[in-house]
Amino acid sequence: MIVEIIGPGGVGKTTVEPLVAQRLGISYYPGRKRHGFQGEPIGGWRLWSGRLWSMLSRPGLSISAFRSHHGSVRQGAWFAMDICRRERSASRSRRLGDGVVASGPIHALCMMMGATGSDMSPVLARVTPADVYVRLEADAEVVTRRLASRLGQPETDLSTHETWMRRYEEAAARIFERLDRPVIEVRADGAPDQVAEEIAALVRPFLGERPGVQG
Repeated sequence: MIVEIIGPGGVGKTTVEPLVAQRLGISYYPGRKRHGFQGEPIGGWRLWSGRLWSMLSRPGLSISAFRSHHGSVRQGAWFAMDICRRERSASRSRRLGDGVVASGPIHALCMMMGATGSDMSPVLARVTPADVYVRLEADAEVVTRRLASRLGQPETDLSTHETWMRRYEEAAARIFERLDRPVIEVRADGAPDQVAEEIAALVRPFLGERPGVQG
C-alpha cells in the first residue's frame, strides 16, 4: 500500500509525513531535494548521481516531462530531473511493499500545472500512481504565517501565496479527475500530531489488517 501526501508549500507536508508513517508502521520515502530514501541528507556526487540515474532509468518519463514543460530548456531539464527523482522514490516504495511517499510525482505535476498551466496529461500517464492520496489543506493565512516563519521573511512578502495555493488546488482537481485512486482530504491547520493522527485514522481502512500497523 502506497500513500502519497500532497499539498502546496507551507501546508505542513514535511512535518506530518514521517509522523503518519510512524503511526501506520510503514516506511517513509521523502521526495524532496537533497534527501535519500529514508530521509537522510545527501549531497555532492551522491545527489547528482541519483538525479542522473533517475532520469536514465526512466527515459520515457524524462522525455515526456521535458516536452510538456513550456519554459526554457534549462527549466525543462530541471523539471524532468525532479519528477524522475520523485518517481524513483514512488517506484522503490512499491517494490518494497508499502510506504508513505512524501511530495511524490503527483505533487510535482500539481506544482508545474499550477505555475505554468501546461497540460501534463502525457506525463501523468507515465508516473507510478499511489494507492491512496492525502490532500492537505489549510487557510492561506495559516500557510503564509508558516512560510514567513520558516523563511524568515515578513508575511507581506508572501502576499501572492494565496493565488499560488488556488492554482495548485485547481491543478490537483484536474489531475485527480484522471486518476482512479481514492483521495482523502484533511485540514492541516491544527498541531502536527493531531493532523497525523487524523490522517492515520483515515488511511488505516485502506491498509487492512497488516502486521505493524498500529490500532
